[in-house]
Amino acid sequence: MCFGHSPGRRPALDSTQIKQFDRIIHKNRLATAAELLSLTHFNTTEHTIQRYRLSLGYRP
Repeated sequence: MCFGHSPGRRPALDSTQIKQFDRIIHKNRLATAAELLSLTHFNTTEHTIQRYRLSLGYRP
């Protein structure tokens, strides 16, 4: 066991990326996950984009 390290995988987006993502969603509320992914250029999947969108309180 490694002490001083949190277990598990790191989040796909950091706090700066989440703020950027929130602004992009706010401007493009009707965009699909694929469209949001192409607008952000984040190195993640459409499914992850969908999960972050829901966690920010946006509904599809």
